[in-house]
Amino acid sequence: MQDLTEFNLKKQYQDYLKRVGLKESQMSDKQSAETKRAFMAGCSAMLVLIKKKKALSLTERLLADECMQHELTKFWDKQK
Repeated sequence: MQDLTEFNLKKQYQDYLKRVGLKESQMSDKQSAETKRAFMAGCSAMLVLIKKKKALSLTERLLADECMQHELTKFWDKQK
């Protein structure tokens, strides 16, 4: 059976905190809760998109992936 640890959202959340330079120990309870809520909302939105993509042709799925990757790259480039 395939290792599914990459699909563990707790692990992904901790990886996210590292990527953006945040430490839960240094956040207020409210900031920690809101940060986790925003992360989980993003995960929920992506899961909905993944399910919707199943109805698209391969070409449409690849184009959708490219569009989203472009948007994400543009967003993160502005964060630097």
